[in-house]
Amino acid sequence: MFEKLLQDLGFSEKETKVYLSLNQYGPMPASTIARLTEIKRTSVYDILNALLQKNVITSYRQGIYTYFAIDDINKLYLYEKEKLNTAKLLIENLKDRNKYQQNIQVNYYRGKEGYVEVYDEMIRSNPQEILCWTDINFLNVFTPQQDVVGIADRVRRKISMRILMKDSPRAREYRKNDSQLLREIRLLPATFRFETTLFIYQGHVIFFDYHEPATAIRIQHDGIYLMMKEFFEITWPLYQSRQSFQPE
Repeated sequence: MFEKLLQDLGFSEKETKVYLSLNQYGPMPASTIARLTEIKRTSVYDILNALLQKNVITSYRQGIYTYFAIDDINKLYLYEKEKLNTAKLLIENLKDRNKYQQNIQVNYYRGKEGYVEVYDEMIRSNPQEILCWTDINFLNVFTPQQDVVGIADRVRRKISMRILMKDSPRAREYRKNDSQLLREIRLLPATFRFETTLFIYQGHVIFFDYHEPATAIRIQHDGIYLMMKEFFEITWPLYQSRQSFQPE
């Protein structure tokens, strides 16, 4: 179990062996580590240097030997936190660079995992508001738990939603808790002929198709975003929030 957890944190197989040996037996010179792990001594030095660079172990001199040790197990958390901070900084820098790129950016996602991931990325981008055209069957891709968690995350981030949704008994049931979930759903006639979903937010539009295999296309382009937002704003006042259309 420990081996897998360390490797999930980015440790190599040999780094994992060395780290767990130090955790089990305490401070040791490289020669002892090589004997216990059955890793060549020359390779052990490279591994120890890698762990030192990760700042998860320490070293000190005692007599003619250099000993290696785990001085604080909590450094594993600090190591992972530092990676997260680096990732956040990289994302922000890439976003800043993208602001100056005039070309359209298109990303394509296939399968339920990609479908869910692009939705999560939209929430993580923290837009003030998300606009949406949808068929309630869009939710079929998500498990009930994923839907609950996604809504909770959006509400926690105080991201509001306005949704134009095709009318159906399921859609009318779904909108009952709108006031508690920072959203307003307005129902469109069930005769409208679309079965896909469109999200509009913060310079992006995302097209979702929930049919197998589920697919999503994310487009980042200010001009397309503004055009789709205007289409939404023109349509929004035409349908009152409590209006309902009976399916034919």
